Amino acid sequence: MPKITKCALTLFSLAVFMPHAAMAAEEHKIWRAPDAEMGSVSWTGFTLAPEISDNTLHLGGPGSTLLQNPSGFRAGLALGYDHQTQALVIGVLGELFHAWMDGEGAGNMVAPYKSRVPDMGSLRARLGYVHGRFMVYGSGGVSLARMTIEERIRASQASKTMAGWTAGAGVEYAWNRYLTARIEYLHTSYGAYSFATLPTATNRVSSTMDPLRLHVAFRFWP
Repeated sequence: MPKITKCALTLFSLAVFMPHAAMAAEEHKIWRAPDAEMGSVSWTGFTLAPEISDNTLHLGGPGSTLLQNPSGFRAGLALGYDHQTQALVIGVLGELFHAWMDGEGAGNMVAPYKSRVPDMGSLRARLGYVHGRFMVYGSGGVSLARMTIEERIRASQASKTMAGWTAGAGVEYAWNRYLTARIEYLHTSYGAYSFATLPTATNRVSSTMDPLRLHVAFRFWP
């Protein structure tokens, strides 16, 4: 198993179990806190958000005529830190996922191909505006994904670590002092790369994603 995969699964396990243990030890409530109990909400602190979601990577370029869009599940987490100054929040957010995203080939029987995406991640900045228990924010940064394209007849494959950009916006709500819920939309472009397993005239493949995501985040207030 690749090191990046082991790292993603380990971090995901920590994200799921450690916050539960911490909150149970301190008898923190998991239900919504009344406004009076919340008082003035502070968004300064660390955040940890696990994710299991179904996604599709949309392929373009000449090589996409030989391939179907890889789709499937991914599991991982987002780890971030926010700092609030009055109504403005500035933060950074890193994400790491192991993915089970596959696409069959669209070629003929002479050259059947298959695409696979096993790992992906991103590093983003966030800029938000707070009103009461809500924060509206924009986000953008660098995105990474590893894609493998296999040619089954010759049993050969080529892999690329694709680097691109991601940008989007979202809304986050403070459920209580330790849990927040967020919904966000991101557009991610991984650029265009050439894969040696595809015919020379059609070996360039571009890829994008447009997920609408819903997260429950554990927030570690200072």
